[in-house]
Amino acid sequence: MDQGEPRNILGPQVLAVDTLGAGDVWHGAFVLGLAEGKNELDSIHFANLAAALKCTNFGARAGMPTRSDVSDFNLSVIESE
Repeated sequence: MDQGEPRNILGPQVLAVDTLGAGDVWHGAFVLGLAEGKNELDSIHFANLAAALKCTNFGARAGMPTRSDVSDFNLSVIESE
């Protein structure tokens, strides 16, 4: 929400091979961001990155990215923009 209005916050585009578990990854990353003191918008961006990266790997659990994976992916997304 932006001043009471809904916002659409897009994540990075990826070639998805398996979306199983992406919602779980998103929610976990969002709550982690909030718990670490990030604001809602930064937590959403972090969660979008984590969930998008999960979709590029097969397996609900085996495909879950680590924090380091998400950080590296964030750098590659920034460089490609």
